[in-house]
Order: sequence, then C-alpha cells, then structure tokens
Amino acid sequence: IQRINIRETMSNEGYSDKNIDDIYKIIDPLIGIGLKLIEPYKLTNAGSVPENIFSLKAKNEKFKYNCSFKSKDNAIAYFEKVMDCNPIIDPNNPPPKYARYLYSISLYHGGVRNFYLDSLGIPYKIDCEMIMAMAIKLISLTGLNVESLFSLKVDCLKLEPIRNQPYIEYYKERSRGYAGLNLILFETKWKGYSDKVINLLNKIIELTSKIRNYANDEDKSYLFIYQSKDRGILRLTTHRENDWLLSFNKKHEIKDSDGSPLLFNLKRFRSTLITKMVNSDFSIDIIRDVAGHYNIETTYSYISESNFKPHYHKSISTAFEVIRGNQVETGKLFPVPLGNCANPIDSPFNIDKSMPCDRFDCCLLCPNIILNKSSLYKIIEYRDKVITAINSGLQTPIKFHYLKLKSALDIILKPDRYFSTKELSGAEYGISYVKP
Repeated sequence: IQRINIRETMSNEGYSDKNIDDIYKIIDPLIGIGLKLIEPYKLTNAGSVPENIFSLKAKNEKFKYNCSFKSKDNAIAYFEKVMDCNPIIDPNNPPPKYARYLYSISLYHGGVRNFYLDSLGIPYKIDCEMIMAMAIKLISLTGLNVESLFSLKVDCLKLEPIRNQPYIEYYKERSRGYAGLNLILFETKWKGYSDKVINLLNKIIELTSKIRNYANDEDKSYLFIYQSKDRGILRLTTHRENDWLLSFNKKHEIKDSDGSPLLFNLKRFRSTLITKMVNSDFSIDIIRDVAGHYNIETTYSYISESNFKPHYHKSISTAFEVIRGNQVETGKLFPVPLGNCANPIDSPFNIDKSMPCDRFDCCLLCPNIILNKSSLYKIIEYRDKVITAINSGLQTPIKFHYLKLKSALDIILKPDRYFSTKELSGAEYGISYVKP
C-alpha cells in the first residue's frame, strides 16, 4: 500500500497560520454537515407515502409517477413519516423496506448521498471523512499525541473532584499510561477556550451516540467511531489515519506558502499548538502541563523556530516604538551596558522591586531602555556575539532567548529607523578598523 512520503525534518514542524486556515476551510464544512444530524430536522410535509409501491400496476402514468419514489416529494414523505426523520439505520441488518427505499432513491435521484444532502439537508451516514474532520479539529485545539487522540474513550471528558475543573482523560502509551489534560490551563491566556473544546467534545459524543449501539463491544467505548462502507461500525486508528491522509492529500492538494504540496499529518498540530502558546506568552510550566511532558526540554523541542521568530519580531517591534519615544524624553538616566535605563526599578524583568534590575541580558527586550549614538558600537558588537552564540549549538531554552535578542537587534540596526544609514555605516567601519 502506498504511504504518504513525509520529509523527516518537516514532519514535526508546526503549521503556519495560513496552513491552519487552509485546513479549516476544508474540515469545517465536513463538521458542519455532521452536526446537521444532531440538530432538529425541519419537517416539510411534502408529498405522500406511497402504498404498495412495488406491486402497484397503475395504468395512468401520471398517477403512477405521483405515487412512486420517482416523485422526490414522496421520497421525502417516506423519510419523514416512515423513517421518523432518522437516516441512521443498522448498517449490519438494514430492514428490507429501507433497503428497497434506498435502492429507489439511488436509482431515481442521483444516489443516496446526494438525495440526503440536497433534498433532506442532512448526511446519509456518519462516515470516516466526517469523524476524521472532527478528530483533526480536536487535536488542533488540544495538541494531544495522535495515539492519545485515537485512544480517547467516549467518557474522556471528566471533572476534577476537588476543584471541579474539566479535564480530558487520555492514554499515553510511551510514558505513564493514563493522564489528564486540565482545560482550565488554557484560560490563563485564552478566555473561553475550554468551552470551545468541551463544546466540540459534546457534539462528537452526541453525534456518534446514533451509531454506538451498532458497534462491537470493544469499539463502542471509543470516542471516534464511524460507519464504514461495508464493514459496519469501526473506530479510527493510526492505520486508518494513514489511508485517510493519503486520500485527503490527493483530493484537496493543499499548498504550502512556497507553492509546494503541504506536508499534512496530524502530529504537526501538536507543535503548532505549543508554538502558539509560546507566542501568547503562556508560562513554560503551563505549556509543559498541556503537552503532558515530564521533561521541560521535550516541550522546547516541539516549538517551531520558524513560527517563533516572526512573532517575537512583531512583538519586539511594537515594544521598540515605546523605546524610540524614550530617546526624546528627559530626566535622570541610569547607565546600563548597552545604553541607559529610564527606570531600573520598574522593569518587567525585575522580580525584586526593592532593588534595581540587574538583568542586563534583557535590556534590549525592556521598554525602559534608552539608546543613543554613543551606544552604537557596543550594540553592533553585541549583535555579532549573539549571532555567534546562536550558531554555537546552544540548548533550546537559552537559544530562544538569544533569538529574541537577535530580533530586537535586527529592528534597532535597521537603517534610518533608530540610527541613520550614515551613523550605522560609520560605526560598522569604526569597528572593522580597530579590530586586529
């Protein structure tokens, strides 16, 4: 069986915002179709239920048409009055009257699937594509491992007994077995996020309840189950995920930002969420708890550097608008290695507010820094040291700090932003001239 060819270096990297938008544009309509099954069906009261339709020997062709399933209204009436507006029937033992009805609408109205969607406004069955779309949405919101996602049980949404907080119970085979994802952790930065996850889970549970009784004893306890084409009710597994992804990529041909085919797989959503949490300034401890990592170094390894740097470049750029304003302010200044400080006590990096800040490695990230031409030589030399440090194989936590400094330095040393092109050229020349 042909499998998706995914370059190892890219298979774990987080998706860009555009990638996520493109993926959601495909899966959201599929989810929307499925959710129609848990919404109240709107009766049309169209047509009438045919009587003895398969043995009717009417001479009048018009009468014969109006009383048969050739009439779309009559086919709708049968669904509403005989099938009680419920398209989900036992796939293993469909009643003969339903089987003949389904055959008739397939013959006269462009297939069962099209008739249900176009004429009834609902899907014919809960298929793999629909459930996989919901699984993708859930993994994008929670960042669960793929194996943990597919092992979720139908009762995975629980309440922590002491604090009464919602969490998702999942199984992580490669570590300590069952664990819990506390959904309140997301609320520290993303208000209402836990409700979004809970709402999706409840809809999946309600939708799959329509076919759960038809599943075998082993599969019916799992969250993600669907109606297969000819094998009854099955649950999603990593094996079926591979087959589905192959079909998904072939059908939709999503492109990456450079125009190449998007390397689409489920495990990339994990690093996507972790990177997004970093960019939203979640504490690393919360991110580790969400990811379920024992070692914090593992958490850092999931952060997509390519998505990390643009965020900090943007946030630092905003902060430096404040710093640029500091250049024209007057008042007592406090010297620091790369310039002057407007307020060394009230610094976002100073923990002890009774003492001046001594976090000189964070000066370029602080809105209290004041830069001037006398600082330019030191700033350029510091940039060279930062670049050398980044390229020297730093461990991940320290490396990301230096990447933030590099983004700040790129902004500061952009010609004609804080210093003129002439000033920058002169400083660069001066540094190269005095070097041995």
